[in-house]
Formats: sequence, C-alpha cells, structure tokens
Amino acid sequence: TREAWILATHTDAAVRDPQKAIHLARSAAASTDQTTATDLDTLAAAYAAAGRFDQAIATAQAALDQATAEAAQQHAGQIRQRLKMYRQSRPYRRSLSRPGPNDP
Repeated sequence: TREAWILATHTDAAVRDPQKAIHLARSAAASTDQTTATDLDTLAAAYAAAGRFDQAIATAQAALDQATAEAAQQHAGQIRQRLKMYRQSRPYRRSLSRPGPNDP
C-alpha cells in the first residue's frame, strides 16, 4: 500500500505512476478478507492521480465510511479533505519527504 500511495501522490511527476498505483492498490485490497480505510484511501488517490475522479470520489466515500466504522477520526478527517479535492477534479499530492500522520 505504501508503494501505491507514493506512486499516486508524489509531487514529482517523474515518480508518479497512476496506473501502477491503481494495480498495486487493487491488489492490496483484494489480498485481505476485509478492505481497510487505508486500502480504499490509497485506491481513491490512485484513481484521482489517473484522472478517474468519479471512481476516486466513490472510493474515497467508501474509505470515509470505513474510517468512521473503524473509529479513526483523524484519518476520516483527512479523507474528507481529499474527497473535497476529488470533487473539484484535483488529485492529492504529497512529498515523500513530508508524509502525513495517516498517509498509508
């Protein structure tokens, strides 16, 4: 999941690979019996990086629902912020050197 997150969100375009990020995030989600909010959040970021904002929005909403169910309020707040960006057709970008506290 960490590699998919980096490939989806890195500020350096030379590092980003949205298609590979989608593949890795889908594989991570499929490899567990229960998909976590982190898995879904990563997949949403990958969809947004690929310009697939409808899928990013739907997946981020599922991530938000899961984070709420997991009682992960801080993570839920971060997902809400990213969801707003996806609704504006804006991908999330984050430098590898400054990861957020709940970055996957």
